[in-house]
Amino acid sequence: KAGMEMLKYFEKSASLGHPEANYRCALYYGHLLDNKIAMDDTFYLVPLNKVQSIKYIRKAIEINTYKICVDAYIVLLKYITTDEEMFEGTSDLNQIECYFEMIEKGRRLNDKQKGEVEELKEILKEKNLYKSE
Repeated sequence: KAGMEMLKYFEKSASLGHPEANYRCALYYGHLLDNKIAMDDTFYLVPLNKVQSIKYIRKAIEINTYKICVDAYIVLLKYITTDEEMFEGTSDLNQIECYFEMIEKGRRLNDKQKGEVEELKEILKEKNLYKSE
């Protein structure tokens, strides 16, 4: 119940254009964890909705606070690597290299982000979805 209540406040803030709130909504709807969201009993009371999650991810990217943006791109790439049916035939698969470029463009990634990016590149290379080097 607390998770649903928290999500309600995040959604209200997200509708007002707060980038962190958009990112938090994306994590909750996607059942995705990060260093601020710990898995607990209330977390999974939020119905899994990848479409909603992606909507909020894209909004966070559009608002473009860099810290949020990097994490949001990483989450979007995780969706592409783990749920191809959702993206097959869409422009998302064509934008993979663009996402990586945006992530790495002159910015410093923390060690966790670097590891996630490298892991995603390897998965995508195995699927022949990533060709840069």
